[in-house]
Parts: sequence; C-alpha cells; structure tokens
Amino acid sequence: MSICTGPSIFEGTCVRGRETRITNCISCGFAHVDPRPTEEELAEYYKEKYFGDEKPDYSAEHHTIDKYWENVYFEQWMTMGRNRTAQNRKLLDVGCGRDPVWLRYAIEKGLVHPEFDVVGIEPSLEQAVHQDRIHIFPSWEEFGRDGLSSCYEGAQFDVINLGFVLEHARNPFDVLSKCKMYMRDYRNTGTTFLLVEVPWDFNPIQEQAFLCAGERNWWVSTPDHINYFNPKSLENLLNRCGLQVCYMRTTYPVELFRLHGEDYSRDEKARARLNERRAELQEFWWTSGMSGWTHIGRTVWAVARLR
Repeated sequence: MSICTGPSIFEGTCVRGRETRITNCISCGFAHVDPRPTEEELAEYYKEKYFGDEKPDYSAEHHTIDKYWENVYFEQWMTMGRNRTAQNRKLLDVGCGRDPVWLRYAIEKGLVHPEFDVVGIEPSLEQAVHQDRIHIFPSWEEFGRDGLSSCYEGAQFDVINLGFVLEHARNPFDVLSKCKMYMRDYRNTGTTFLLVEVPWDFNPIQEQAFLCAGERNWWVSTPDHINYFNPKSLENLLNRCGLQVCYMRTTYPVELFRLHGEDYSRDEKARARLNERRAELQEFWWTSGMSGWTHIGRTVWAVARLR
C-alpha cells in the first residue's frame, strides 16, 4: 500500500467506545481507519472476540431477516445470469461466516451441480469444517495447502463471493488479488464472476438521519470496520485490481426508517417489525429498477470479471 494521506471524515469515539480517525485516503482511493490495526491485532480480534464478545448472536440475528437476504441473493444471481449456467457453478465464499447462508442458498436453489461441493474461507474458525457439501477453511493458506486437491482440481471457480468482507480487510487490494488467482478466464468460459458487497456508509440518507437523530455516527465500528466505501470508490478499487465491473446495484436505504422515527438499532420490537417491511421494500427496490441507482442505498454490490 502507498503512504496514506487525505482529509479526515471522522474523528471521535465509535459505537464500540474506541477512539477512531477515518481518512478519505487519496492514495488508496477509499476511506479507511488511520492508523490501521496490525495483522496480529485483527487475527486475535476475529478469533477471540468478534463472534464471542462483540456479536454473540450474529447467526440468530442474520436468520431473522431470511426473506430480505433471499431477495438480495435472488437479485444477485439473476444479475449474473444464473439460468444460463445454473448447473456449472463452482463456488468460493470468502468470509462466509460460521453459518454460510450464501452457500446454503446456492445449494438449496440448485445453483450448484449435484456432484460439486462449495468452498468457504472463514478466519474466525480454528480448523477446517466439512459438512453438507460445504468445505470451510480458516485461512487462505490452509485452503491453498489442503483445499486444492481435496475439493477442486485446478482451484478455479465460476463465482467468488465477497459479501461484507472488504470493509474488514486490512488490505483490500491483497484480498482481491488472491481472489483473482482462483477465477476462471471468462474469455474462454464466459462464466466467471466476482460478487462484492459492502456497506455504503457515510451515504447521504445516513448522514441526514444522523443529523436528525442527534447521535453519534452509529455506522463507525472499529476495529471490525476498517474501510468505508461508496459506489465510486468500490468501482475504482476493482478497476485498480484488474477487474471490470459489469453491474453495480444498491439495496434499499434502510436509514429512511430512522427519518420516520423508527430506531431499529435500539428497539428490538421495531427491528423485528421493520425486518419484514424491509424485505418487501427490497423486492420493490429490485422490481422497480431502483436497485440500479448508484446515488442512494444502504449497501452497494458489484459483479466484476477479469479484464
């Protein structure tokens, strides 16, 4: 990485009580925490604290919005043309979590050939886990050592998913470079896609909701969220890594609920009530064509391929 420099867009105490400075970095092309935590600090944090102290109910909370994620996953696969090659997918999900819902969705919907398994990488695990056609490795190194021969000859995948990973990565360039190593050459097969989704923080509606609520920036969360993207900076990052963006979409701007007085971050009843509504609105977001807008949204996701 180059020497980081640029204006500060946040200085203060984040939601986890840590003093934080975020720089809109000119050399990197996206905003990130300054200084970044070390590799050792991150490794310890994700192994010891992330799913234990910080997010003990992550899987349970994730499954409370199954319908929402079904809608998003459906959009993503339709955008990638899933019907065209639905029985020829070899999938890699980087940062799949301990409960790899994206991989399970692909299997349940028949997006993977019955003879193929799918692979995940999840650094919070201490050792590899193999179950239900899903092979999860705790690191790139262990996957490279044990995964190539046991799972995929040649280790080339048709779809690689980076769902909410780059905001956690100390070096997003490095993560994308590793993913490129496992991508098929689309010019020969026509099937390889890299699917990337990140939170769109410091977005216009979020900032307005922050001003109206009169509270601190609830989306600034360190040390787990290191990088902060918008559609332009995400596309620039992918381009700099030798990837071409084919599609870019957004998800429903859930902060609109805050502008209507619904504090879903503190009120569990409000959160449960709004999850169902959010799923309906996300479906509307897709069918209306508004997911193609890149000037508004809670998250932004892109489908890219090798140049």
